[in-house]
Amino acid sequence: MPASERLFSDSDELVGGAYEHGGMSTYLRVRGVELRYLLTWLLAHEGPATVAELVDRLMRSGFDVGGRPSKTVSDALRWEMSHGRVWPRGRGRYSFGEMPRATEYRIEKRVRALIARVDALAREPAP
Repeated sequence: MPASERLFSDSDELVGGAYEHGGMSTYLRVRGVELRYLLTWLLAHEGPATVAELVDRLMRSGFDVGGRPSKTVSDALRWEMSHGRVWPRGRGRYSFGEMPRATEYRIEKRVRALIARVDALAREPAP
């Protein structure tokens, strides 16, 4: 199954909690490539940030990373650094690096789909 079809499968993991996005009480759990793309996109569009700031931005946007958020985000950023898309800017601080236009397009497309999924969850009536 292509990644585009797996993105919104019935196995999307929803986690209880409250966040500012639409007053809803559900986060969308992201991991793997979705998390890496979200982090890269945030750094490209909102500027340099610390790991704690990135975790906060994800939570305010309706995403959850599970486990120890700072470690999960750091591990994802390390992968992106190895591909040059994220650059370290001191201890625990990162900025956007470089990437080909095709990669940028693919990341943008995937992130917009994730944001649309969170928006759809925010519009669903509470059970």
